[in-house]
Amino acid sequence: MPQDRRSGRAHLMASTSLPLPLRSPDFSDEDFIDLDQVKRITGLGRSAIYERAASDLFPKPVALPLTPGSKRSSVRWIRGEVRAWKAAAVAERDQATAAARAQGIEPRPIRSRKKLSAEADAAPGAAVSSEVRSKNGEKKNEPSSSDKREAAAAP
Repeated sequence: MPQDRRSGRAHLMASTSLPLPLRSPDFSDEDFIDLDQVKRITGLGRSAIYERAASDLFPKPVALPLTPGSKRSSVRWIRGEVRAWKAAAVAERDQATAAARAQGIEPRPIRSRKKLSAEADAAPGAAVSSEVRSKNGEKKNEPSSSDKREAAAAP
């Protein structure tokens, strides 16, 4: 076994350049996971997770008992419940897509706001309105300057 030159201790060398896993990949569905792990699994933010849990749309966290000497309690989620929620969300999406297709409706592809904005700008003669605030601070939609010119030029 090769030895570290500085410490003289033996260490294992990986046969590839890939990093070795820090933990065993065999996670149990009964494991507790923290908020950061829940966020990574679901793609949701902190507020969305707590709001959905409060309205019974997401698994509720488990409050862990205080340890001696600690002032703060902590909460954790059960990995299997979060995975089941994620699987149910995917199944619900797939079911809705299949039902729409059965009715002859093709679901629209999801596009980012940036892409939608670029498509609207590229479309000739597309009416684009810009958000304007009036003097009292209320929002109102006003036609773009090109729309105003076209309206003025029209007989």
